[in-house]
This record gives sequence, structure tokens and C-alpha cells, in this order.
Amino acid sequence: MQQQPNQQVCVEEDEIDLIELLHTLKRRRKIIYKVTGAITLLAIVYVLFKTPLYEVKANLRIGFIGEKLLVDPTILAKTLQSVYHTDEPDFKSKELNASGAYVDAVNTNRKVKNFLEIITYGLDNDRALAKTKELVSYVQKEYQPKLDQYILNTKNEIERLKIQKKNILEITIPNLKTQIKLIEDMKIPQIDKKIELLKTQDLEKLKIQLSILEKQKIPEIKKKIEFYEKYKIKDIKDKIAFYSQKLKEYNKAVQALYEQFNKSDDTKVMIASIQMVNYQNLILDLQNKIKDLQLEKIKIIEEIIPQLEDKIENIKNVDMKKIKYQIDNILNVKIPQLEKEKEKIRLAEIKKIQDRILAQKNQITQINNKIKVLKYNISPANIQNSKVVGGFITKDHPAKPKRKLIVVVAFITGLILSIFLVFLIEFWEENKKRLEEA
Repeated sequence: MQQQPNQQVCVEEDEIDLIELLHTLKRRRKIIYKVTGAITLLAIVYVLFKTPLYEVKANLRIGFIGEKLLVDPTILAKTLQSVYHTDEPDFKSKELNASGAYVDAVNTNRKVKNFLEIITYGLDNDRALAKTKELVSYVQKEYQPKLDQYILNTKNEIERLKIQKKNILEITIPNLKTQIKLIEDMKIPQIDKKIELLKTQDLEKLKIQLSILEKQKIPEIKKKIEFYEKYKIKDIKDKIAFYSQKLKEYNKAVQALYEQFNKSDDTKVMIASIQMVNYQNLILDLQNKIKDLQLEKIKIIEEIIPQLEDKIENIKNVDMKKIKYQIDNILNVKIPQLEKEKEKIRLAEIKKIQDRILAQKNQITQINNKIKVLKYNISPANIQNSKVVGGFITKDHPAKPKRKLIVVVAFITGLILSIFLVFLIEFWEENKKRLEEA
């Protein structure tokens, strides 16, 4: 309740001040009129004598190769700002005097990153438009070599792929087909020939050898054994019996001679001695012959016949088995191996080459797809230089100076300055009076 009087006093004082301010403004309204009028008049004179400038705007889409821009928008904007001195008013004035137009600003677009906004002013639309086109041409010439190099590289790559495709069609695939033909006409027939040789020559030779062993060699050895058993041993026995009989006869004759030694005279004894010596030599010779025959008999029984029997066994168990093994090896190993090799050639080598041919054909398809992609890459849909999109935006009336805006701003500015000047004068006079009264 105690604060209400104070609040009323403050309100009353504010109202008194506001009224005094209004009275002050009213009392010194001529100053306000003069200052505001003077500033507004100056603005009118400025806009009347200021050279009118026409504005041309253009949205420059930065060139691209696929999804990649030729240059970063920010870098390009800074480059153009540097080249055309957009931040140098003196240069703009000189450029306007020299060519009748200048580039005022090159701005990036925050919403669309691949666009630059170009603002150009000129004494007329034609000159401003020419300056804008000059800038666009500068950008296009600056990055056209990059596009040309990309197109050249892409065309070279297309030609390389076409040559590769031609080599595959005219060299690689025909060579692979020739390899298949060589395998079918030479390699497989060679294996068939080997199989036929095994069947008609090697196998027949082995069968003949086996037959020779069975029908010739073994019977020959058996005949030898039979010869030794039936004839040779019997012959030796007969000879031994004959020589033994002779030996008995010689021994009897020698005994008879011994009996005559005591009955005969010296002459007969001498003759008997000579005969005895002859008989003894005959006996010794017969004994040696009988011994030799017995040794020969033993050798035949214990060596020759067993050796021949061993030879038969060796032929049966070694030579014949070896031949049979060779025959079995040909029938069950070599020929099946060759058949498998032939099948392997058909299923592996020929199939492998056929797979390579298929791979080469797939490669041709891939090359065709790559060529299509590369052709698309250098098509206008995928590669373009920088260009203006949406056309050049011009106006029929000058964009600078903005007369109405300048006059309105000058009027408001003059009004504010005049009011400030009135208050300043009022403050000065009040201070002066206080000093005089003091």
C-alpha cells in the first residue's frame, strides 16, 4: 500500500517529461523540417545524378564427371572472386568505366552445393549479360581440358577393350577350339592306338611267350628229365654192370695167373707177369670208368634232374607268373589307365578348354557392358561442363540505385538526426541557462 503514491509520482513525472519533449519538438519543428528536408533533398539529388546500373543474375551449375564435380564450389567461388575482384570497389569502378559492366558477387548455394550464384551489374542489360557470359566462358575454358582428357582417356579405354574383344574373338577362342580339335584328332587317337597296340602286340607277345613256356620249354625240360631217367641212367647202369662183369672176369684172369706163377718156368712167369700188368691196367681203367659212371649217375640223380625240375618250377612259378602278371597288368591296369586317361582328357582337358571358351565369351559380355558404361560415361547425361541453368535473369529497370528505398531511408535518417539535434540543442541551452543563473 505504501508503494502506490511513489508509482503515481513516477508516472506523472514521465507524462510531464513526454509532454515537455513533444513541446520541445513542436517548438523547434523548423530545425526538424530543415534537417530532414536537407538530407532527403541530398538523397534525391544523389539518386537523380547516380548512374543507373542493370543487374543480371545467373545460376551456374558446376561441371561434373559422373557424381564428381570438376571443382569444389567453394574453391571455384573464391577463384572467381579473386579473378574478378568482387571484394574491391575500386576495381569495380574501373571495370565499369572500362567495359561498362563488372561482376559484383559470386556466391555458393547452401541448399544446392553444385550451383554458384553470379551477380553482374552493367550500364545496360546487354553489357551486364556479356560480362556474365564472359565469366561463364572463363569457367568453361578453365575446366574443358580436364573434360577433354577424361573423354580422350575413356575413348582410348573403349578402343583398348574393342581390341581385346577382337583378339578374343579372332585369336583366343579359335586357338582354344583348335586345341580341342587337336585333342580329339590326335591325343585321343594316340591313346586308342596305345590301347590297340597293348591288345594286339604286347598282349599277344606275352600270350605267345606263355604258350612257348607251357608247350615247348616245359615239355623240352620234361623230355630231358625223362631222357636222363629212362635212358641215360639206364645206360650208365648197363655200362656199370658191363664194366663190373668185365672187372670180375679180369680179376679171375689175374687170379689164374697168380696160380700159374708157382707151376710155370721162368719164361711163362715173365709172360704171365706181363699179362698180369695188362690185366691190372685194364682193371684200374674199368674201376675208374665205373667210378666215373657212378659219379655221373649221382650227378644226374642229385643235380641235373633236380636242376631241371627246379627249372620247370621256376618257369611255372616265376617266368609264367611274371608273364601272367604282365598280361593281368595290361588287362587290368594299363588299358584301364589309358581308358581313364582318355576319359580324363574328354572330361577334364576338353571340359577345361570349353570352360575357358565360356569364360572368354563371358569376358566379351563384360567387355560389351564396360564399353556401354564407358560410352555412357562420356555422354552428355554423365559428363558436362559448367553451364547456366534457368537462363540469365534480367530486369527492364535499373537495379541500382534503388531510388525509392534510398529516399525513404534518407528521410527516416534525416528525421532521426534532426530529432537528435533538437534534443542536443535543447540540452545545451538548458545547461547554459543553469550556468548563467548560478
